[in-house]
Amino acid sequence: MQEGVASIGQEPRPILGEVVAVAGPNLRVRLARGAPGGVQSAPMIGNAIIAPTSEGDSIALVYAIGRSDDGAEDVVLEAQLIGEIVPVADAAGRAFRRGVSRYPSIGALVSPAGNDAIELAFGAQGRVGVRLGALRINRAIPAMLDLDRLVGQHFAVLGSTGTGKSCTT
Repeated sequence: MQEGVASIGQEPRPILGEVVAVAGPNLRVRLARGAPGGVQSAPMIGNAIIAPTSEGDSIALVYAIGRSDDGAEDVVLEAQLIGEIVPVADAAGRAFRRGVSRYPSIGALVSPAGNDAIELAFGAQGRVGVRLGALRINRAIPAMLDLDRLVGQHFAVLGSTGTGKSCTT
């Protein structure tokens, strides 16, 4: 199996394919062909992928998989960028940041997101939170709601008379 470029502070990952188009928050990736008749490590809708940028690694969620429009037998996937993992000067050495400041370039090698990247993007990261369940893309990682970030900004409690709005706050 081919190995990809290393994520920040991480071991190399298998290559899924390469970026062939970037349009706003969306990536189009042509998957690498593995053994005859198949694609290696084919992702599914909802999986997270990583594409390197000049600042770190961008993370995207796959929302479509199909054949290319040009009549070739290539398999392509479409994914929406959700954020990036960037180096920071604290003990962790890296952090997830929503949004993207640098986009992957055409030809950038795409890899599946490992548990470490998924946990950085969706985990509580030592913050106070409420566990809502587990992530669909990896049931071992808890889905957390960061209460400080939720109520630290504009927040509204809406409901009809008698639904417990005052008791909630």
